[in-house]
Amino acid sequence: PVYIPKVFNGRDKLFWFFNYEGEKIRAPSMVLAVIPTTAELGGNFQSAPPIYDPATTVQTGTDASGNPIQFSCNGQLNVICPDRRDQAMLHMAQMFYPASNSNSLWNTNALKMDTYQINTRADWNINSKMNFFARYSQQTINQFSPVSLSTYSTNNNNLYKNAVASWTYVPGPTAVLNFKLGLNRTMMLQGNTIPAPGGVAFYAANPM
Repeated sequence: PVYIPKVFNGRDKLFWFFNYEGEKIRAPSMVLAVIPTTAELGGNFQSAPPIYDPATTVQTGTDASGNPIQFSCNGQLNVICPDRRDQAMLHMAQMFYPASNSNSLWNTNALKMDTYQINTRADWNINSKMNFFARYSQQTINQFSPVSLSTYSTNNNNLYKNAVASWTYVPGPTAVLNFKLGLNRTMMLQGNTIPAPGGVAFYAANPM
């Protein structure tokens, strides 16, 4: 109960409640990604099966014996010449893909989720026929979710607010008057990380 000496006596009339909840989750995870090797990003696919011409998606022809002619650059089989590679996409790939001699990459970044919540409520028995209550709740959830690439992740930031107020009056044994007012607000933000040098610098260097 709420009691202020010589000011307000809320014993058996005015009550209040407050609570706080917090939870932090750190969960290990392992996500497998298939990525191009550093050599493949440089156009060298000599360790891969025969490739097709990127412009036509078909083999470049056959030799005198009828065997398919592999795509080549200056006589090097399964190599794409620099002038045939899109530089903007190459720069983007270099941002997201780490240097690697393998096509397999394990991302072991942990899942992180922080949840905070408060609830407060007040009840006032004004008299034997009339009462009032109000409640407010707020919850914040921040979540970091790793995906297949260690340079990339999804971040969720959610904020929920809810409030309600209610006034009840009982004028007699057969009648009840009740007025309620409620408010609910939700804000949900989702974003993805962009590796250095960032999106602005990338588009400045590679205008569309």
